Amino acid sequence: MSKKSKFWLGAALLGVIYLPSAFLRQPFVPDELRNFTVALNIKSLKDFFILHFSDWYYFDKPPLYFWLLKGFTFFRPLLLPASIGLNIAALIITAAVIVRMSEEVSLAASRLSVIIFFSTPIVLGMGFIARMDLLFLCFISGAFYFIWKTARKEKFLNYLLYGVCVFLAVFTKGALGFFIPFLSGLILLPKKGKFLAANFTPLGLIALWFFIGWHFIGREFINQMLFVQTLHRAFSPLSHSQPFWIFFLWLGALFFLWIVFIAGYFWHRLRKHNHIDIAEKIFLVWALVSAAVLLTIKSKLAIYLLLLAPPAAFFTAYFIIHYSTSKSIAAVSAVYLFLFLGGFIFSFFSIPHKYRIPATITVLIVGSFYGAVFFAKKRENMIKLIAYGWIMAVFFLSVTVMPLRSRRENFEGLAKTVKEAQKKYGLDTVFVDKDVLYGLKFYGVKNIAKFSAKNKNLNLCGIIACYNCPQEEKFITIKKVYRYKVMADGYCIKH
Repeated sequence: MSKKSKFWLGAALLGVIYLPSAFLRQPFVPDELRNFTVALNIKSLKDFFILHFSDWYYFDKPPLYFWLLKGFTFFRPLLLPASIGLNIAALIITAAVIVRMSEEVSLAASRLSVIIFFSTPIVLGMGFIARMDLLFLCFISGAFYFIWKTARKEKFLNYLLYGVCVFLAVFTKGALGFFIPFLSGLILLPKKGKFLAANFTPLGLIALWFFIGWHFIGREFINQMLFVQTLHRAFSPLSHSQPFWIFFLWLGALFFLWIVFIAGYFWHRLRKHNHIDIAEKIFLVWALVSAAVLLTIKSKLAIYLLLLAPPAAFFTAYFIIHYSTSKSIAAVSAVYLFLFLGGFIFSFFSIPHKYRIPATITVLIVGSFYGAVFFAKKRENMIKLIAYGWIMAVFFLSVTVMPLRSRRENFEGLAKTVKEAQKKYGLDTVFVDKDVLYGLKFYGVKNIAKFSAKNKNLNLCGIIACYNCPQEEKFITIKKVYRYKVMADGYCIKH
């Protein structure tokens, strides 16, 4: 089979894995509904550069991802499948970078790296969620690819495309998109002057973006994007602040399939100081610089570890090909299988009833593939069986558990009820919890605002409260999910 045929076959398989769940479930709150609502609010030239949500500006993220979503807002049901399609495209490009760079080490390493990449839990899971993180990873991977190309052969085009990738990463998710490739390039490339000059491309484009923002709303844009969202979030965050060691806990969970092999790679690399290819050196610097930056900043989310997924896939493949044996892989698989089955049995009765059948089938899928591992002879085939088993298991969960889970967060019916209440009682404003606000806005509810300390004197009941309510206690119960203390009499809508 030709490389072109393999490419299209791989793209089709990713579509089969990721797209079905997008047609079977509703968008999740808060991230998916918030992202879609921000994209729906882009209606003028100013909105393309100054994003807004409801009645306030939305500075949390740069605009590129929302521009791409905007192309599908003409038909709201397409937003979720389209965003998953963006994930698939980003995964394909990132995988192509891994394959191309790993080929410098060996063809076997490139093939195995990409399979491991797709089965890494954090990558496998993020493919089903409508967020910009995989797109960000795609552009970061592109920047490292052109650093690799430049290290092999200096060309003006490589420097230029590096700069474009860095800008697109920043324009997708912020400053990490600049600092990680920039610091890595300084370490890897011998001609520092040319590399520094190449960074004028992304810096110039960022300056142009800031100028446009300043033109529309003045210094507030500079203050928010440069100081609040960059410096303040990195070193004095109001949210997501965690101790540095939390990443080590998350690392074990989000890379649990391959964490033993990743540790094995570093152990053997420290013991054997043999020749390191350019590609391997770039993967090492990519991982170490990313880890150093993530440990330095105070704002910490598990999703940030997605940056380590491509190097981790390469390290795993390298270790398996060069250092592992069939017996060692079988031993690790036996331990994993024991822990997995033991954990399932121990926690079975704490699983909600509606999820028990899908959970049991998932265990059978994973268990059967792990069982097949002990009959495989080649190391590469053993690893492929583990990877394929988990990919199939997660796909099964995506078309069973995710739709069930999304029904709990379906705000379509609640939005209809709120609209009817607004019309019936002539409500001026409905004050709602932040997460509910995302859901109601997406389904077109108007005259709603976020409940905060500023309007604490208003009647509050449940997570939705109204203003100018009839002075009697009257409840419309949509579905009891959480319990809330009734703080005042009034007309209340509970969800």
